[in-house]
Amino acid sequence: VLKVGDVNLKGGAILLDSSDVFTIDTDADLVADTLRLGASAIRFADGQGASGGLVLTPQLQGALARSKALALRTAGAIEFADGDYRFGDLTLSTPGLALSNPGGAVRIVAEGLRLENHASALAGCVATC
Repeated sequence: VLKVGDVNLKGGAILLDSSDVFTIDTDADLVADTLRLGASAIRFADGQGASGGLVLTPQLQGALARSKALALRTAGAIEFADGDYRFGDLTLSTPGLALSNPGGAVRIVAEGLRLENHASALAGCVATC
């Protein structure tokens, strides 16, 4: 379990990784040229919800977008709620991408976007993975 509270972390590179519950306080100040976050699951959502992994709320997304390069890594699919997402350089290291609303739409705007997969491929998703 990794809980990042109201901290001020600045540097050339920051790496935070958890194989279980991972929370970052919306008041946390994480500013780095390269920010890498790894979790058992990663979801872009409006609220925290009740599951493990890392939930990136709109407030937290805004704070993370200040880094020049953001890398998100998980062994499962990264799940997106409907909406627009803006970042500098963005790396998504995941075996799949999923929508929390199967009929929804997601737009990612980034200076650079890199898709990687370091895990086994997932079966096709009908709704969410």
